[in-house]
Amino acid sequence: MEAGRRAQYERLVEYLEEPVRDIVPAVWGLPFVKDTGFSCSGHILAGNGYGAPRTGSRLGWYPHRAMLELAFHPDEELTEEMREMRDTFRHDLASVVVGIQGLELGFKDAYPFPQDTLPYSRIPGKNISQNFNAHLPPEIEESAESIQVVERTLTALWEETASVLRRYNLDAAIKPIAGTNFRAVINWANWSSVFLRQG
Repeated sequence: MEAGRRAQYERLVEYLEEPVRDIVPAVWGLPFVKDTGFSCSGHILAGNGYGAPRTGSRLGWYPHRAMLELAFHPDEELTEEMREMRDTFRHDLASVVVGIQGLELGFKDAYPFPQDTLPYSRIPGKNISQNFNAHLPPEIEESAESIQVVERTLTALWEETASVLRRYNLDAAIKPIAGTNFRAVINWANWSSVFLRQG
């Protein structure tokens, strides 16, 4: 990603949830990534007033997908070698799938589409956008077992994602995913708004 944009974004990393707080900066280190949009670690429970209240608990029922919205350099901005690396990375990330006790999460529905502006902005910048979303099943049962299975599966999903990133970005500094608090929600990750506020 372009150095100036990355420098602006790096000042705001604290506003990202864990573990995408480590995942997203590792994405920025990829030379074929032009920008990033929204991201979310994924949730089944949430604190801070999010989600449907649960009796006797400060946590709410909040099933929400894990997501990474990425904008890649288009063909004309890359060498043939870099285009091949970009497309192999996109394929590898879309191939991430994990399953625990019948719950399967993955990014297989990530389809690319061309855009003329950076994510969530009117800033000119042709790119290939691709949203990597891992949706929780809508019929998931509200139970202690479901909570445990979802959070274990989200941990495995991000571990696989981190593994892909480490292959393409040898400098990626991604902490172990195990132990992540998937119940702390931060609803802010619109990176392009940095430019809009400063414009």
